Amino acid sequence: MRITAADFSQSLDNDCVLSADDPVYQIATGQEYRAPLPQIAGSNKGQIAREQNIQPGTEAWFKHWFGDKK
Repeated sequence: MRITAADFSQSLDNDCVLSADDPVYQIATGQEYRAPLPQIAGSNKGQIAREQNIQPGTEAWFKHWFGDKK
């Protein structure tokens, strides 16, 4: 079976409806759209390392960041 453009109905002018809160609708109608900023779950390991004066590259630094894995 071969499918061609003739197999599809082109009679409907508005066969797709976008919600007004859809970002594509906002962009298509020229409204300003700002994507939400990603939320990255952080840790306070950097702050703790500074407070405890843990120097990068030391054994204490590796244990602090990566755990005591040997």
